[in-house]
Amino acid sequence: MGDYTGNVYLLDQTGNVLASKNSDGSISAADAVAAMEEQGRTGVFDARIDDRSYSFAITSSNSAKWTALAVVPTSQFFGRVIAAKTLVFTMLSAPILIGVGVGLLLPVPVLGAAA
Repeated sequence: MGDYTGNVYLLDQTGNVLASKNSDGSISAADAVAAMEEQGRTGVFDARIDDRSYSFAITSSNSAKWTALAVVPTSQFFGRVIAAKTLVFTMLSAPILIGVGVGLLLPVPVLGAAA
């Protein structure tokens, strides 16, 4: 994941940023926290900020009362999902196609035929 672009924030229970890592600076901490508070829950959701679509992943710690917020461009998020689906589809379909090809190329002996 060396080509990761996006931002990660660690928030306290009142929504103040305790730590952050911004790899592209495309979205401010204030905008990210506002979008998270508007959604009002943990999990994964999409939001548009400044005419750009972002995917948010939010999780909370009950013991520390902190919230971790990751924000990545939606195109990057779904690009990785599509790449994984393509890889799985290729790995599953290749043996089937090879089997069909071999089956069509090899002669099948006819039962009951005299040799």
